[in-house]
Amino acid sequence: AAQEKSFQNAMRALSRSEPELFEALMEAKGGLPTGAAHAKLVELFWDAVAAYIPARQRSVGESGMSAKARRQIDAIAGCAASAGPAVLDVGCGDGALLPHLLRAGADAGRYLGIDLSARMVAAAAAAHPAATFRRADFLELDPSGEYDCCLLNGASQFFADQSCLVGAAAAAVRSGGRVVIAHAQGAAFVAGEHRGNPAVARSCLPTPALLESLAEEHGLQVLPAEECA
Repeated sequence: AAQEKSFQNAMRALSRSEPELFEALMEAKGGLPTGAAHAKLVELFWDAVAAYIPARQRSVGESGMSAKARRQIDAIAGCAASAGPAVLDVGCGDGALLPHLLRAGADAGRYLGIDLSARMVAAAAAAHPAATFRRADFLELDPSGEYDCCLLNGASQFFADQSCLVGAAAAAVRSGGRVVIAHAQGAAFVAGEHRGNPAVARSCLPTPALLESLAEEHGLQVLPAEECA
């Protein structure tokens, strides 16, 4: 209830500070905003979440995590970091995955975590001062091609256009680099997010068939999970 109240307060503030953007959100066709309006909705949603994450939960590596969850998260981190030490973490949240990435071989000095939520970025920077975090819209970043891996862990569902997303991810990595799309809680959880709040979570995790299609479109190759460790 408190989180919902925080979100509604943020929406009221938006109506005063950016009335045109607020109108675009309110008038979105089918209740599904696009472009800048959707990015702002995602930002406000995660700002509200960030305000109510207990400090003890700010690291995925806390002892309260189940063994199954630890295995899944370590597998995702291993898949990303095994491509090389330079990782672009899209939708990094409060930086919870960073300790796992570092244990898997990533370099804090060559890591960049980005998120639309300024509150999440502030929490990440406070928890992990050796790494760099930035409030940014991934689709508006200039492609650098400097990263070994572009990681989208629990993030791809917040992009309506999966082809555009994968294209941007491919442009962010070096030749032979890796794009990792994952969610520690699995495809069924993401599908539930999409059903429950499609205005924010615009997509489900890509199916194997869609992954193959996206890979072909953007000059990528889908790797079996056992080759990603």
